[in-house]
Amino acid sequence: MGQMLSYLHFTPGDVLWFEGWVPGKGSTLFAACIGLFLLGMAERWIAALRAGTELALVRDVKVIQRKKELGKRENPPSLMDVLLLRGDTAAPFLFDHAWARFILQGVQATLAILIMLTIMTFQLSFIFSLAIGVGVGEIMYGRFTDAVDAQLDLVLTSKQAT
Repeated sequence: MGQMLSYLHFTPGDVLWFEGWVPGKGSTLFAACIGLFLLGMAERWIAALRAGTELALVRDVKVIQRKKELGKRENPPSLMDVLLLRGDTAAPFLFDHAWARFILQGVQATLAILIMLTIMTFQLSFIFSLAIGVGVGEIMYGRFTDAVDAQLDLVLTSKQAT
């Protein structure tokens, strides 16, 4: 059975997430580090996928709002409309959009919790593997997140200008 140490260390034998997952030898520790490296990369990939999905959802909402502009009223929204997020104060609720956000947010939160639990083992091999994996994932997928942020800024500023 693994024993957890309450200080930063390189000694094998820490429990990784489940009681039966105790990389005690060098080969199993190396395999766990490879898996954690891939987990870090996957977290960045999910973040980029989520950002791209958000951009697609914003574009869909813009198309819907353009279609509704034909029958748009000229009165400003009432206080109740603003408080209840009705009208132009928020994007309309679309089940397909909410479902996609739910799935991606849940996956990303789960990965973040697994990363946190791994760091709480104080095993430096695990921590370095995660940090390097997140860094490599950011190198690979960060440009997609940055591009989506730039596109969202353009979409939102064009919406405010009209």
